[in-house]
Amino acid sequence: MNRTHYFGLCALCIVVLFLSLATYVYLHTPRDAKEAAVEKGLGSGEMHVFTDRNGNSVSFDAYEGKVRVVSSWASWNPFSAADLAVLNAVSAEYASRGEPVVFIAINRKETKEQAERFLTAIENNLEHLAIVLDQNDTFYASIDGYAMPETVIYDNRGNIASHVRGVQSKEQLITLIEEAKVRQ
Repeated sequence: MNRTHYFGLCALCIVVLFLSLATYVYLHTPRDAKEAAVEKGLGSGEMHVFTDRNGNSVSFDAYEGKVRVVSSWASWNPFSAADLAVLNAVSAEYASRGEPVVFIAINRKETKEQAERFLTAIENNLEHLAIVLDQNDTFYASIDGYAMPETVIYDNRGNIASHVRGVQSKEQLITLIEEAKVRQ
């Protein structure tokens, strides 16, 4: 390899490294949750409306002023049942204390029938969770999701306090919620 090719190859490596670093920083820089939500059509004047299990419209604006724990799930994901069980248990603890924390389990791009079959099959009483269907996968795209489950905890102003991937233990989830409450 002659010297010209060597320097050209080095320059190309530097450019690729720089672009990789810039992409990483962009994807991992926290953004204001409302700004990101409006950008993706989730905020006020939303372009996309989620639905609950009964077909009713659901808007995250209804939970404004409360800490929100939003976790994505799907019937095809082997970790979703465990994640929903942890979310429900932690939600029950906060509900028993009357604390203003909302737990939303948002289904990724499945029909109502698929979601219901899964929820029936796991035989878990999820009475403390708001089960939401997102058939266009808008929420997952808005958080730049790439793993399952993904849990985003918003403080009471709608800012992202935590974004974690994978199933959390009850203790881990409670710690993250308490940190979000402190940010208020």
